[in-house]
Parts: sequence; structure tokens; C-alpha cells
Amino acid sequence: MSNIHIGGWSPKPHKVKYPAKPKEVPEWLYNEAKAAKRQYNENWEFWVYETAKQHDVSIEEAERACIRGISRELFKIKLIYGSMLAGWFENYLEMSSIFEKVNKLTGDVKNG
Repeated sequence: MSNIHIGGWSPKPHKVKYPAKPKEVPEWLYNEAKAAKRQYNENWEFWVYETAKQHDVSIEEAERACIRGISRELFKIKLIYGSMLAGWFENYLEMSSIFEKVNKLTGDVKNG
């Protein structure tokens, strides 16, 4: 990712941990979860900034759009693979703090 500066702010990667795969989770799902966590959690600020820039919207609007996109993907995972694997996937992403932040800012975005 390139260094992007907005005034005195520049996006930074979030510090995240990548726990080991539980026995009940298929290898392919674990690999998908790691990739998603890297993209959507670790690189959250970069992703939101690029979305805002690409669609010429505010950071707040981009955050809401990104959350809606993640929520749709989590719904698809639940629909296809069931609640247990979808619940594990969502917990593995560790996105609750981002969902809560956006909910507090806007009051209109719901997780899942």
C-alpha cells in the first residue's frame, strides 16, 4: 500500500493476530478467513480510503458501504455453510469494533 496523507492523517494497518486453525474448520475456509481478515480488518483504513476516493464519497459514507459489503458476504457464508462456520468466520475477522464504531457514527448500519 502506498503512503496516503490527508491533512495530518494517513491510513495505517490495524494490528491483528491470526490464530491457528481449529480442527472443525476446513482448510479452505481458514485460508479465506485469513485473506478476508487481512483485507477487511488489517487494511481497513486503506480499503475505506480507496473506496471513498474511487466513488467520490466521504469517508463516513465509504465506511458504511464497506460494512454493508462485509455484512452481505457474511450473510452468504451463513446461508451456504451454516451458522456454526459462519459464526466462526465472523468471530475470526474480529470486526466488531469497526461495526460498533460505524454504528455509533451513523446509527443505521447493522452487523449481519
